[in-house]
Amino acid sequence: MVLRKVYILALFSFICLDINAQAYKINFEISDYDNDTLLVGYYYGDRQLLLDTVYAKKKGVFELSGAESLKDGMYLALLRPTNNFIQFLIDGKAQNFDIKFSSKDMTKVKFTNSPINKEFMDYVGELKDMREKADPIREKLKKEKDEGKPLDTKSKETLDKLDKEVDDIQHAVVAKNPNSL
Repeated sequence: MVLRKVYILALFSFICLDINAQAYKINFEISDYDNDTLLVGYYYGDRQLLLDTVYAKKKGVFELSGAESLKDGMYLALLRPTNNFIQFLIDGKAQNFDIKFSSKDMTKVKFTNSPINKEFMDYVGELKDMREKADPIREKLKKEKDEGKPLDTKSKETLDKLDKEVDDIQHAVVAKNPNSL
């Protein structure tokens, strides 16, 4: 009877250790990337700090894994030698997922098993679209101001409308995900 209890306790301990042995596992598949090194970092205030240097398992394939969960926050994967990077989120819920992108077009990042990162990329895409609409108007208004000309009120109204749309997008994201990063 005692031996049976010891066996069950040992089995339970082994299962618990095995479950916690890999608290996070993030697979990167990067097409058109010849370097064998990927730097993964995170944000701490206004600084970016190195978390780990990951070496390729094969060309363009990297695995970041560890036994202790990563802290919630925004992380980045930095490509060498260009220093181009993508950003991704880590939350306590999903720390096992895949990231796939091309080093030649880092605007199209695909996530598997990470709903928070899919939503984040959708949000970033919306902001990019709005910025592309707003930047020419801002440049035009800045040029008019620098030249001492009166500002085009129609352009100013259009810019104000775009700023309001961005604000609405941000509020909608927060409302949809009140307990998220």
